[in-house]
Amino acid sequence: FDNSKFVAEEDKSSIDSAITRGMKVSNYFELCLLKTKKGECTNISETTVGLKVCMEIPADYLSNGRTFYIVRSHVADDGGRQVVILNDEDNDPNTITFTTDKFSAYALAYQGGETTSLSQIVMIVLVIAVATLALIIALVFGRTIAGRRRVRR
Repeated sequence: FDNSKFVAEEDKSSIDSAITRGMKVSNYFELCLLKTKKGECTNISETTVGLKVCMEIPADYLSNGRTFYIVRSHVADDGGRQVVILNDEDNDPNTITFTTDKFSAYALAYQGGETTSLSQIVMIVLVIAVATLALIIALVFGRTIAGRRRVRR
């Protein structure tokens, strides 16, 4: 559900400034509520009652010990941005559930439970492979030089 390219940079900055120490944003998204009447769509930015939203957390972000949050950036009537951190309302580790009455820019954020990404694993394997190859070359080269020294004597 990452549609970061559609989220305004001001909203991203507001969210980034509001998150607490140790919290990381995994992705940004717009949450929209549309009202359709007689074929005409109207964007609803705020409701009088909160609506419960439940979203599946992408598998790439799941990790033991990780706590997820929703961070909302909403433009207030005075033009300023109101940023709120919303806690997960359920106990399912694969979803994030929250209640909101505002529909605007959001972010999925988390704290703790660091995982190693696939690119980090590939990099570690590459480093080990290069180090092993360098060691083999050094051993072969060292034996070749030692063998030449013995022949010269």
